[in-house]
Amino acid sequence: MTYSVSETWFIIALAALATGGWRLAGLLLADLISHDSWVMQWVNAIAHAMVAAVLILIMVYPTGAMETTTLESRLICLAIGLACMLTTRRLGLSLLASLSSFAVLASLI
Repeated sequence: MTYSVSETWFIIALAALATGGWRLAGLLLADLISHDSWVMQWVNAIAHAMVAAVLILIMVYPTGAMETTTLESRLICLAIGLACMLTTRRLGLSLLASLSSFAVLASLI
């Protein structure tokens, strides 16, 4: 499907309004809602679920250079990174372990 230039800008404007409106609402309402309330717990749960869904989508249906690797190698590297994060609680070390194991596995396959 192809869009004209004006249709493309209209779609971009609608997307900007949709995301910008929620961001503005969050900015204005953030101080009014207690950080320990059920509303903030729900918002945090939704945000974490969306991040997890995007991560799994990238892991299962990769694009670009990751598309040349196997699902098993990507899952192994994810498990290494998660295990390192759960044992050390250090994000930098976990990222280094996961990325370096991915580099090793990608070079072997």
